[in-house]
Amino acid sequence: MMKKILMSIILFLSFLSFSDYKNELLKAIETDNLSEIKLLEVQKRNIEIKDNIMGKNILAYAIYNNSDKIAKYLIENKKYKYMINEISNDKTLAIEDAVLKENEQILKLLLENGAIIRKKDGNNMDVYELATKFGKGRMVKILRDYELENEK
Repeated sequence: MMKKILMSIILFLSFLSFSDYKNELLKAIETDNLSEIKLLEVQKRNIEIKDNIMGKNILAYAIYNNSDKIAKYLIENKKYKYMINEISNDKTLAIEDAVLKENEQILKLLLENGAIIRKKDGNNMDVYELATKFGKGRMVKILRDYELENEK
């Protein structure tokens, strides 16, 4: 009986510790605090988590929060490349967040690092369709030009 209680307490404390750590990580992303992200990595903390509300991976979450330094770091880091084309729990892709935020720099960086323009998200829509639907003319031009340039 005592063993069960002790295990329950340990599990509860582990959950609290993870919850605090996750909040710390998300706060660092929201404030574009790249040094905090790098510190967490040095401490061997897992930064490959989803946010609490939308379930975005940390790359999509950084783009959504206009945290360009962190987004750039994640895009250019081989360890996190898989996040570029990963569909988050909210059924979106990181490139869609860049388009909706009209972040040209991050959009171009995503494209240069393997973002797939015609990849369908969880709503069966690709980023080109999304940009057109929401009237993001500059983003449509960047996507179109990139496709034409890489068609050759």
